[in-house]
Amino acid sequence: MFRRHGGRDCVRTESPRDDRARQVLAITRKAKKDLRLKSVQLRVTVDGREVVTDALGESMTNVPARPDMHFRAGSVAFAHIGTALLQLVEEGKVRLDDTVERRLPGLPKADEITLRMPATHTTGLHDYVTDPAFLAELEARPFRAWTPEELVAYPLRHSFW
Repeated sequence: MFRRHGGRDCVRTESPRDDRARQVLAITRKAKKDLRLKSVQLRVTVDGREVVTDALGESMTNVPARPDMHFRAGSVAFAHIGTALLQLVEEGKVRLDDTVERRLPGLPKADEITLRMPATHTTGLHDYVTDPAFLAELEARPFRAWTPEELVAYPLRHSFW
């Protein structure tokens, strides 16, 4: 149902670092402190060339953060996804009233769910992050990386319109 996009693994930049990388890290350390963040993952590129990739702090107590760790983006992801969708609409690549059937043919009611509906949180699908089975698995294995198919399976366990 879903395709993964390839790419270089997210690996910490090795030393020695140039001045730009050191500046980025200094800014990041200050922001981490000022904002009282537990950890930060960062990757900065300029014109497609890596300046620095790193992680600062701890993801959990006594577990150092790494650049390749997965995390749930939470509510901020909605803004990113909505922006990307509207860019595709503006470019004429999709319409908000297109159904998800072409991209997710195995999804129940894919011929009725439009691209507008996930963007406005009106698909009727259950939110997997409140699913007790998902929460139990997350607590048991907090560093597990789920595939999109695995995540979609949780809402499909619940009825929807």
